[in-house]
Amino acid sequence: MKLFLGILGAACFFTLVGCTVLPSGPGAVIGDFMVTLSVNYYERTARVFQGDLVRLSLTLVNRGRPRTLLLTRRPAYDFVVTMPGGIEVWRWSYGKAIEDTYKEIETWAWGSTLKAHTTWDQRDLDGIPVPAGRYWVQGVLYTDIGALQSQRVELRIRRGSPLKLELEIPSQAPISLRGEGYWKLGQPIPLTLKLRNITERSVELTLLGRPAYDFIVTTDYRRREVWRWAQGQAIQEIAELRRLAPGEAIEFSGEWDQRDSVGQPIAPGRYCVQGMVHLDPEIKDQPVKCLSIGRGLPVDLELEVPERVKRGESVTLVWKIINKSACPVTVVDIGLDFMVTTPDGRVILSSIKRWWGFMPPIKPIESTVMTLQPGEMRKFEGGIWDQLDDEGYLVQAGVYLVRGFLWAKQETDALDVMQSAPQQLLIEP
Repeated sequence: MKLFLGILGAACFFTLVGCTVLPSGPGAVIGDFMVTLSVNYYERTARVFQGDLVRLSLTLVNRGRPRTLLLTRRPAYDFVVTMPGGIEVWRWSYGKAIEDTYKEIETWAWGSTLKAHTTWDQRDLDGIPVPAGRYWVQGVLYTDIGALQSQRVELRIRRGSPLKLELEIPSQAPISLRGEGYWKLGQPIPLTLKLRNITERSVELTLLGRPAYDFIVTTDYRRREVWRWAQGQAIQEIAELRRLAPGEAIEFSGEWDQRDSVGQPIAPGRYCVQGMVHLDPEIKDQPVKCLSIGRGLPVDLELEVPERVKRGESVTLVWKIINKSACPVTVVDIGLDFMVTTPDGRVILSSIKRWWGFMPPIKPIESTVMTLQPGEMRKFEGGIWDQLDDEGYLVQAGVYLVRGFLWAKQETDALDVMQSAPQQLLIEP
């Protein structure tokens, strides 16, 4: 689940003669503060089908003067789903480590100050899909003035198809707002389909054929067909009866070697993959995922990181882009970023959140077009890591790995992404 905690700018306010118009809304009001919850962007009643992701957003609004608010734990917020009788079905913090960590935030006057987001996959605390029906959702924020609870939002889960088809394609780097991925030209791409029972009951189904599934690659979004996994394969007309327990999934796999239907290598560009399974009952929604495939940038990327810093001290980052080829290189639509992990791979600061605009941006490059002569190196300074993690908390002392990213295009080619070698950073107490 993706979460973030961000500080937002102050909203507009209007001052009338003798009175002030305060922000209004359905949230619970505690003194100067109002805590509001939205469920799939609705603040009173939300409706979803079984198996759909439920998007939850908690917002703190200061209705008075600017002031400092102290968050008293980490995570400082929570989301709870209950049945109409009050029985707890799901809690976001269940199984997570809770730390007694304090953090000050500045709350602006007359506007939204803090937001926390997550998603719920409609499973209970035991991982079992919940039945269709009526539920209540509430958010809470833990502060020095008490646990600030939001209003309760009604959630109605409707029955839909008992089966959901999910397409999974690993990515060498995320590149866009749409959550698309990146692959280098010529590398085989593994494809996976998961047919899942999203209800609380067992489901019987019949797979029609062997193999009963397929992957179709098109240019852009379902335009011209490029490749089909099942093409040329002998399809046996076999009906296979299967029974899926609640939450159980059947997995199908394939691989695309980045060649078209006649065996020719594809060109760089944006491609979309559609997965399908032939079965009874029929599934109408066939999943599609898109990715950018590039030939690779003919440059090297290096990231300079201090060997050690004190905890809480800003970390200055420097990107070096080097043309080691014998020809000039011109790239356009340039962007820089970085990611921080622990040595065992746990993500501390994820670059995708910075691309989405949820984190402070890197100092922009002055020009979106850059030409490097053979052997030329360009430095880009101004990147700062404030030692805050994805949720806005100061990281602990220890050893971290920092990776730099460069994404750009060569003229009309597809977007390419480069990653530097990881640099070790020691944060001292």
